[in-house]
Amino acid sequence: MKKHLGGGGLNNFPHYTFAKAFTLAEVLITLGIIGIVTAMTLPALIANHNKKVIETRLKSFYSTMNQAIVRAEVDLGDKKYWFMNLSNDCKADEYSETCLRSFYDIYLKKYLNAPKTFYTVEYNDLISKKGSLWIYFSNGSGVKMGYSGRDYAFFPVASKMDKDNRTKCKDYFIFALYPNASEKTQIRAIAFKNKGLEPYINTDWDGTREWLVQHKQCSKLIQLNNWEIPEDYPVKL
Repeated sequence: MKKHLGGGGLNNFPHYTFAKAFTLAEVLITLGIIGIVTAMTLPALIANHNKKVIETRLKSFYSTMNQAIVRAEVDLGDKKYWFMNLSNDCKADEYSETCLRSFYDIYLKKYLNAPKTFYTVEYNDLISKKGSLWIYFSNGSGVKMGYSGRDYAFFPVASKMDKDNRTKCKDYFIFALYPNASEKTQIRAIAFKNKGLEPYINTDWDGTREWLVQHKQCSKLIQLNNWEIPEDYPVKL
């Protein structure tokens, strides 16, 4: 008798059920949803990134500059007399390259990690519509120094220093160095006298943070909030 081995053909293979493939319409709908979610979340992500860059670099700039000033005082004497020592270089023009470079070279250059500087005259300058010395820091930020080393426009992102349509409190922040100034108001005297670099404030500041918000004195506002941008910040980032 002959035995038949095997048999059954294809019927002996396991049976699999395959999932239905996505249709083109379903793919397009999914991509559309992803696009909507991205459009809703991307601006918030960008704003949060910009916020962190501003906070981190503002705090770093303030600390770095004042450390440099303290070190310079050890070598060169009390900062109250620095501007008097520059009377010859700055007598003709306190925004000239001679004046600004003299201040920078004598009192700051040795104590800062700034790989690049150059002088320029802008007809729409952020400090005084006159000349300023641009100082670039190694962390990607920069500052424009004017008025014989007293006024500073700090840019958390240095590439924006030569751009048009820059926004105060977003692209740049104002600081000042007035250690020997006799101010007209007590608040200004408290803010600057015998101090290093400090956030700039107007002479009519009433001492409240509400005034700072209303008048967009953002450097001081952020400093008073422990170098963090507050919820009621007056400029959209």
